[in-house]
Amino acid sequence: MNDLMKFIKSTGIYLLGNVLSKAASFLLLPLYTNYLSPNDYGVYDLSIAYNSFLISILFLDIWDGTMRFMFDYKDDDKNKPITIGFIMFMISSILYGAVLLILGHFLGLKYLELLFLVGITSNFQQVVGYIARGLGKNYAFVLYGLVGSVTTLVTNIVLLTVFNFDYRALYISTIVGMALNILGLSYSIDLKSRISKVFFSSALFREMVRYSLPLCVNSAAWWFLTGFNRVIISERLSAADNGMYAVATKFSSMLMLVTTGFQMAWQEFSYSRIEISDEEKDTLYSRAINEYSKFLYLGLMAILPVIKIIFPYFIGNEYSSAISLVPIVLYATFFSSIAAFLASIINVLKKNQFIFFSTLSSAIVNVVVLLALLDIIGIQAATISLCCGYFVNFIIRTRLVKKFVGLRINYLQFTAFTLLFFLVVYVYIRGSIQLNLLMFIGVMILFFVSYRRQITGMINSSIKK
Repeated sequence: MNDLMKFIKSTGIYLLGNVLSKAASFLLLPLYTNYLSPNDYGVYDLSIAYNSFLISILFLDIWDGTMRFMFDYKDDDKNKPITIGFIMFMISSILYGAVLLILGHFLGLKYLELLFLVGITSNFQQVVGYIARGLGKNYAFVLYGLVGSVTTLVTNIVLLTVFNFDYRALYISTIVGMALNILGLSYSIDLKSRISKVFFSSALFREMVRYSLPLCVNSAAWWFLTGFNRVIISERLSAADNGMYAVATKFSSMLMLVTTGFQMAWQEFSYSRIEISDEEKDTLYSRAINEYSKFLYLGLMAILPVIKIIFPYFIGNEYSSAISLVPIVLYATFFSSIAAFLASIINVLKKNQFIFFSTLSSAIVNVVVLLALLDIIGIQAATISLCCGYFVNFIIRTRLVKKFVGLRINYLQFTAFTLLFFLVVYVYIRGSIQLNLLMFIGVMILFFVSYRRQITGMINSSIKK
């Protein structure tokens, strides 16, 4: 019970910080869609897609490996993986700068210096953020994440509305927000004292590189699920169409509010429970994935009616056609979130080499479906291919986990919620604002009925305190 309460507390902390930071990002959508044309927003989104591809290859998911190995050490020995993680980051940063310069010149990317700083600050923030989590500095992680997000929000507003910047504003605001986040976290964890040559171990360096390489290859393949569509839309259709796609995918951040907080807490919880018996792992992982999928479905079904209601008032008129792209994008995010959860189980078991096959297979499905449908149905092909890719990823990773853990999925529950989700989508597409409002109320009633015991228990616990 103590473990469960600790997990719920961690989820709550991360959820609070994630809600506030993601909300800041989401609230910028009216600003973007009213001050930037679909073409400019599409060009910006494409440059971020190229940048993400380089980062996925060159940075080896250093932050994940660093935090994972921190749980293998105690006290000052935790500084060993921290030091090695920092060294790996510096090496990757040099390679990243050189490759970005060449690629940017070849592709004709604008504001290359700003794009480089976006990559460096974003990745260093990941490094110090994961170190803070590994040290149990969850409140600092959330606090400085909030400071960075608010700074990014305010800087964007000032640069776009007062100084009439183009999409440079998005780069600059990200850099400033990330820089403040890094400074605060570095001070909180006393980063300077944790990086020293006395903590370096060549054996650990090699082990961390071996651990991270499969993650790196997996991230590169993952890009063909997340970034490739943007490139093809921009080349085969237009940058403006990519702007529409970018806006639709931004709505998935509403679902990610919940999933990211859960996954962060789950990482720490599962890493700390490595030594439990196989039977306990079977029960723990089975219960977790069934509850997680149910919670995601409820969140997904609650979000869709809200989007239908607020979209006309929230998004600029030039982006109105993006509303039809949202349901499939959100469903893709649902499968992506479950696949990420399954990947975290594989990471805990240090079976990273098996993740790549699932990612590569789903990336191939995404590319094939996109290229086959794009000329037939246009931009909607990108959302369908994305959903197909993530679904394949979910199926393959489920089978992979079952090879190592006795995972038991409640298929009856999964099927019931799937059918209910399709009903919500039908109402979203065909129904009026009033009908969508009623659907939202119905989903919230279902949520409280599903979690009445947990909600009652938390209320009673609070009263007793």
